[in-house]
This record gives sequence, C-alpha cells and structure tokens, in this order.
Amino acid sequence: MNNILQIPAVIPNCGIKTMSDRGIRIWIDTIELSPEEMALVFKMAGKSIFVAISETDINPEDLDIEDIKAEFKTDKSPSQRLRSVTYRYWELCTNQTEKFDEFYKKQIEKIIVMIKEKLPNS
Repeated sequence: MNNILQIPAVIPNCGIKTMSDRGIRIWIDTIELSPEEMALVFKMAGKSIFVAISETDINPEDLDIEDIKAEFKTDKSPSQRLRSVTYRYWELCTNQTEKFDEFYKKQIEKIIVMIKEKLPNS
C-alpha cells in the first residue's frame, strides 16, 4: 500500500461545508508533519484521492482497496462519459418534459456551435 498517509487530524467545527453538487468540503488540521509526509500531501494536491476517516487507527486489512478501485474504474469513451453526465444533468436539473434523446441532441449542437465559433476564419 504505497503512498498511503495516516496522520492524526482534527475536523474543526467550521470545517465542513455542503457543496452545490451534493458533495461536502472537509477541512482538516493536522499535527506537525515530517518533511516526507508534507511532500506526500503536496504531491497529492489537485489529484483525485481516496479518503478514509476514523476515530481510531485504520488497519490496511479494514480497507477493501480492490472494491474501491473497481467502483471508480471506467472503460467508457469520452463520448460515452459526456452522454452519461448529460443524462445526469437532464435527470437532476430539468423538468424532463423533453425526452432525453432530444435534450441530448440540443446540448451536443450547442457544444458544436461553441467550438465552431472559436475556429479561426478561413
């Protein structure tokens, strides 16, 4: 289990905020870190990471890493991912009076027009 950092930390009372995408933002305050630990934290900055939170030490045996990896693995093409996220937007952010296929075609057309407008004049 390489590059796993386990350090004591505190979530301050004001350290949790709800986000518009239904996620949450968590701030943590750590104890003083070694240079190696700090380097690992900074190396992870801006990357998608996995977080385990517990009031006691976490044993590696308690973590089912393979299940977590399988859950986040995707073999979808970029166009399949775009269609999936567009469906989720249609599902959550519209009144769904329009069938999804029509909604999707309109959204793709908007993207095409936006990109074409950015093309240099030829």
